[in-house]
Amino acid sequence: MEDECNSLDDNWIAVKQGAFNLEKDKRRLQFDVAWNFVEKSLAISCRCKSRTAKQSGEGWAGMFTLYQIQTIHERLTTIRPQLVMCLPKLPVEPRGIWSYFCNSEPPSENLCKEIEQYLRHALDICGENLLLSILFEQPLSMDDYFEQIGSLKRKYYEANVQKATDCLNTLISHRSHAVTLREMTDIYEEEDDCLSNVQRLLAVFYNYLLQPFLDLREATFNNLRQAKNTLASDDVGDRVKNELKGKFCNWQKEYQEAIENIQNLYTEYYQSVVDLFADAEKRMLEDRRKFGNASFDLLAQSRLRKISKCLFNERRQYYESVRRKYEYERDKCQQELASSNQEKIQSLEKEAYKWQLNIFNIKLEALENEEHYYRNLMDYIRGKINERESEFHDALEDFSLVIEDEDENPLDRELNAIGKKLNRIQRQRAVIRSKKKSLSSEHLQKEEKIKVINEERKRHHSIQMKREEKWRHNKEKSEFINEERKKALHRLKQYKLKYSMPSSIQPHLLNERKCLKLQESALPPSTPPPPPSPPPPPSLSAPLVPLPPPPILHPSPPPLISLPPPTPPPLSPPPPVSAAMISSSLPPVSAPLPATAAPPPPPPPPPPPLPPQPSPTSPIEQKRNVNLSGLLDAKSNLKKTEVKEKSDPMADMLMLIRKGIKLKKVEVNPKREKPTESGNHIEQLNMALDRIRKVCQSSEEENSDGEDIEFG
Repeated sequence: MEDECNSLDDNWIAVKQGAFNLEKDKRRLQFDVAWNFVEKSLAISCRCKSRTAKQSGEGWAGMFTLYQIQTIHERLTTIRPQLVMCLPKLPVEPRGIWSYFCNSEPPSENLCKEIEQYLRHALDICGENLLLSILFEQPLSMDDYFEQIGSLKRKYYEANVQKATDCLNTLISHRSHAVTLREMTDIYEEEDDCLSNVQRLLAVFYNYLLQPFLDLREATFNNLRQAKNTLASDDVGDRVKNELKGKFCNWQKEYQEAIENIQNLYTEYYQSVVDLFADAEKRMLEDRRKFGNASFDLLAQSRLRKISKCLFNERRQYYESVRRKYEYERDKCQQELASSNQEKIQSLEKEAYKWQLNIFNIKLEALENEEHYYRNLMDYIRGKINERESEFHDALEDFSLVIEDEDENPLDRELNAIGKKLNRIQRQRAVIRSKKKSLSSEHLQKEEKIKVINEERKRHHSIQMKREEKWRHNKEKSEFINEERKKALHRLKQYKLKYSMPSSIQPHLLNERKCLKLQESALPPSTPPPPPSPPPPPSLSAPLVPLPPPPILHPSPPPLISLPPPTPPPLSPPPPVSAAMISSSLPPVSAPLPATAAPPPPPPPPPPPLPPQPSPTSPIEQKRNVNLSGLLDAKSNLKKTEVKEKSDPMADMLMLIRKGIKLKKVEVNPKREKPTESGNHIEQLNMALDRIRKVCQSSEEENSDGEDIEFG
């Protein structure tokens, strides 16, 4: 069988066992068969009835002649002979050149239904994969039918080990039928053969598993050695060295992985063998208790010693493989310590300490195993010596012969050798225990030292840490405040861009009064006051309209605002007024006022009216007699200026308020009674509002009168 497995490497293909078995999860497939008169062939379609298949649109279809149906049936019967009698009788179809001369009759509907039934029956017997792959020539997956050589060999070795293990278990089950120890000795011989066979097959199986990793280890080791020599030489360029550096890391990782896998496989093999011999030793000890010490020592003691020796050797190999594995892990941690950061040093040191403790523990277990074996062997030898001493011998004439025989006794020499080995084991155990204790104490001292250093650092630097924490808190707070301030400024800027407004909001009348006040304050104080002049006309630029005659019967009503007393009539006409004087007397309209100027003080109260005096002429006649020739001459020298119309800022502000604020109508409850108790402050507030309303109305009338004045 092993030769057949090895011959698979040469032009052989291994088919999987059970490749054409039925699937566990069957789907509901529906076949539809109909005759196509154009192609003169059968149209076969297959679709799945499941909901998922409808959603995915899974289906198959094809055109088949009657001869092709017969060929597909023959291929299926080679795998499933149960289908030989299931195909219905098909009509003979002319082939070759006869198909051009002979017209074949189309098959009936009953034949199509019989073919549908045949396909459903073939689906139940052959399975979905086999039928669809042959009928519709589905793409063949090599992994579904053919085995890989490596996996096939592994299965072959595993099957051999399992077969030998089953044979051993069958033999162990026969032990209960043995009544005497003599019958048991026959079973012992067969059991020894099975044990050796299982051990041999396990070795073959694990050698097969080890071989690729051994080859990988050798290949990577050679590559690493060549790469080191190439990097050390000066004849190689930088490009080649850079390429080798990248490959060097990959080879090193592969080398480490190969070593780890090899160590794991060695450990698994020795563990399985140790379990095998440990079970055999346990069964032998049960037989001793069952059949007695005397008969067992006579017939089965030698086999027990043999099994104990094999178990001791295998356990020693197992402990050795585990120790090498732990040492490799420890060395890897130490290598990482040399090239690691300060943060990972403590964790790597703890890991290395753990692996070193495991090494000491496994060494102690190995020494304990040796001590147990040698003590059992010493007891056996002492028993042999006691048996020898208990033997009765005849008296000898020469005593020197007895001394020579005692000196040449091999049991005593073997006993002395075992005693020396036990002493060596005790010394090694003491050394390992002292090393373990010192390592643990050093590790504890190191941890305590690190702990003390950390506590001192925390104690000495607690104030600094608090300061840093406070500084960090203040910094975060200031950053938060600055960020919020920036956000607020950004929102204000966006709001101003969206809703633009003037720089200052002041009434138009207040601006004109401020301009007049500033012009009056800007006049030089050294100029003497002008002489009294007749009252000026009401408007310089107003059109001259004939005034209506004053009423004769009734006196005129008193004005709302008291005017100054009239002056005596002029002796001579006033001199002509120049344009410069007019322009200087007029307030500048377009001159902007500073935003910080205070509003002008209220005007002084008017003087009390004087009693009327008789005058030769009435005031209306005086106004009519005013000479305006000078004003007309000055008017010709004036130039009209384009005054830009300014929008009222208060109106703009009100417009913005109307746009931005939606006013709601307030429903006044008529049943609600007004409070009866009204304080003085409410009356004062109403009076102040009335006064403000009257002043605003008078100012608006004056403003409208000033805007109507024109030069004409």
